Amino acid sequence: IYLHSKLSHEQKKGANPTYIFILMGIAFFILLVTAINFMNLTTAKPSRRFKEVAARRYFGASRLDLVYQFLTESIAYSFIALTMALVLVELLLPLFIRLFNIEMALQGFVKRPDLLWILIITLITGAIAGSYPALFFSGQNAVAITKGPVRVKKAGLFIRGILVMLQTGMAMTLITLTIAMYGQIHHLKKLPHGCDHSGVIVIERGTLQPSEMDKMKLKLRELPQVINTGEAYTLPGEEPNAFSFRSPQDSSIVVILDVNYVDAGFFHTMGVNLISGRLFTDADTTDRSLI
Repeated sequence: IYLHSKLSHEQKKGANPTYIFILMGIAFFILLVTAINFMNLTTAKPSRRFKEVAARRYFGASRLDLVYQFLTESIAYSFIALTMALVLVELLLPLFIRLFNIEMALQGFVKRPDLLWILIITLITGAIAGSYPALFFSGQNAVAITKGPVRVKKAGLFIRGILVMLQTGMAMTLITLTIAMYGQIHHLKKLPHGCDHSGVIVIERGTLQPSEMDKMKLKLRELPQVINTGEAYTLPGEEPNAFSFRSPQDSSIVVILDVNYVDAGFFHTMGVNLISGRLFTDADTTDRSLI
């Protein structure tokens, strides 16, 4: 229903699954940038870690032991970052909801199935981030380290340069996409919608009888702050009612027409700009069937 239903008037409004893949892709790139950043920071000043590797090698540590050590360190950092991230999500989620004007429950934000996947992704991210430092440091020769400063091989410099380029490129891509998306949202907000809803107050009174509704509108129009009143069955932007009929040319084709029941004051209240034709009025009795 939420992603793949193509029916009209479904129980809940659906969403495009493409958006989920886009958000997952953005999250993947952010994690990848973080992992590459960890690799660069770990191997940026290797002199201190070279001495540690040499000492461990002299005391009998194998290359596999060193690989396990660096992977364990990166995974531990990854889980520390996860703990901090969950705390920040809990603290900043209300601000995020107000900023993007979306509905999201604070209680039960992370459920049990989600927590399992979060732990798995954290483990994989830590392993990826620690893979290159583990191979880089564990492959050093202990004797060469103790003799003097260790020069990084051209292959190591090349790999580090590639990592820096990837990190910078992906970061710039994300920043560019963010600016472009902000510009699109700003454009949609400023785009004319065919009506002026500024200063319009909505009062929901769906249970009133027609006569009571007319009395309430008269009372409202007596207020000096009220310029006009209008009545509508559904608000603009909400899912309207549907009226179906068969096509005169082909009876097997069913046409669904969205219908909204409004009164004559609705268009003036909403500041609708009429493109062609005329608006119906209460005074014209021939328009009664249209109201």
